[in-house]
Amino acid sequence: MSLSNCTRCQRAFRRLTDAKICPACLEGDERAYQSVIAWLQQHPGDSLQRVASATGVAETVVLRLVREGRVSLLELLQPEDLPRCRRCGVAISGGMACRSCAQMLGEELQASADALREASWRKPWRGS
Repeated sequence: MSLSNCTRCQRAFRRLTDAKICPACLEGDERAYQSVIAWLQQHPGDSLQRVASATGVAETVVLRLVREGRVSLLELLQPEDLPRCRRCGVAISGGMACRSCAQMLGEELQASADALREASWRKPWRGS
């Protein structure tokens, strides 16, 4: 149990789990999630702007719910309203990158880690 600052509101809170947001923000997220889901069940195919205005949930929050994988809007929203891969721009149903970009980023990260590891082995050891 440790004291942390909420990544959203910056308030200090006692961290009991891996959550990086305080209980108040977590509760707000849950209310937003319930509102968005209820609206989409009754009005499938609405635009992102309409979902946001009808539920009172900001568009950025709706998109965050999609990125977190809590809401899948692929079949519910218009194609122009879907979140985009941050690397190539293709429409995605959740997360920050499409599968192919995520795989390429993973491979690039692994190659960089391997290169750093190799470089650290080549450095001469400095003894005392």
